[in-house]
Amino acid sequence: HKWSEKWSYLYKMLILYTTISGNSKRFCDKICNGATEITEANCFNILSEPYIIIIPSYEDVTPMEECIQDLLETGNNLDYCVGVMGSGNMNFEGFGLYCITAKRLSEQYDLNVLRRFELLGDKNDVDFSKSLINYIDNYQLSPNEKWSEVGIKFMTEELVNGNV
Repeated sequence: HKWSEKWSYLYKMLILYTTISGNSKRFCDKICNGATEITEANCFNILSEPYIIIIPSYEDVTPMEECIQDLLETGNNLDYCVGVMGSGNMNFEGFGLYCITAKRLSEQYDLNVLRRFELLGDKNDVDFSKSLINYIDNYQLSPNEKWSEVGIKFMTEELVNGNV
């Protein structure tokens, strides 16, 4: 399958998300127009642009997480993944469950966790995400570089500049 033309976006970088309660979608609506939900209908599409995945937290592996795994394992999709951003409830941090789905995917696929945020995210989370999108959109990937390395460069610059 090819990435659907109906999945338009305003950026070169794709913003993909999954949601059950709607919080991830509401966060995506704050950072861009045109984020795309990963579903069973599109999780085997082949990607050819850099992307991030925004995912909520659930203790157990859900069908939603399995869709993300299918997407990452299709074609060379993993090569285009800049990283994941996890949404969660800080009340579960003490149990090791805050943003657990992002952590699981990070460990399983060696992905960057670019940001963890509480439920709908705050202004800092939105500003960070918009900065990341802008950075990726204007980045020229060198021949031997991976998009995941670009995510680390961005994070390093943000830390040095005191923005994280």
